[in-house]
Order: sequence, then structure tokens, then C-alpha cells
Amino acid sequence: MLEKGSTQELTEIVTKENTADAVGNKSVFVYATPFLVALMERTCIKLMEEDLDNGEVSVGTNINLDHLAPTPIGNKILCKAELVEQSGKKYVFDVKALDNEKLIGKAIHTRYKVNLDKFLNSI
Repeated sequence: MLEKGSTQELTEIVTKENTADAVGNKSVFVYATPFLVALMERTCIKLMEEDLDNGEVSVGTNINLDHLAPTPIGNKILCKAELVEQSGKKYVFDVKALDNEKLIGKAIHTRYKVNLDKFLNSI
């Protein structure tokens, strides 16, 4: 069972394929915000894995993100997630992204533990 203060880290290298140019902001060759959101979500998903029973997954419901600084192609981003609140099926994470120790993004991200079959049948 995850405890408040549990952490997870993931890294990603900035490539042309995950820049703002790749998502339509032509000639802006820095890490794109949608990829920062995805990296933060993946980090939280990874952290929650140990708390999921068979047939359960986690789904994101909210992310309040500040993308603070650009990161050029070739740099490595370190994403750190910390569980700051857990109540029933609700999990809240404080997430930070760093480029060479410089804070480039921060977010509060909320996820819920759900039964996959029930979730997919609710669509």
C-alpha cells in the first residue's frame, strides 16, 4: 500500500518528436507542454502500480500544471512525483520536472483507482 510521501522518478530525452514543433507550433524546437503532461502522468501511473489489484487501473481526472521554462533538444528531463494525499480511491500527487536541476514544470495531479471493466462499460 502506498503511503503519503512515496515517490517515483522517470526521465525523458527531448527529441524533435516531442517538441512544440511536432504538435504544430512550427519552428519551436523545445519540449512541448503536452509531452510534459504525459511524462508527469506516466510517472504517477508508475507510482500507483503497486497499489492496484488485479483488474484495476488508474485514471487521471485533473492536472494543474505550470510549464515554467523551455528545454532544448538533447536535454534530459527528470520527473519526480510524490504522493501527497490519498483518500479511498483518490490519489493526489505533487509533480516536478527538472532540466539539469532547473525546475521547468510543476503540477498537482489527481488520479483515481478504478476497475477497468466497470470503467470501460460506463462509456
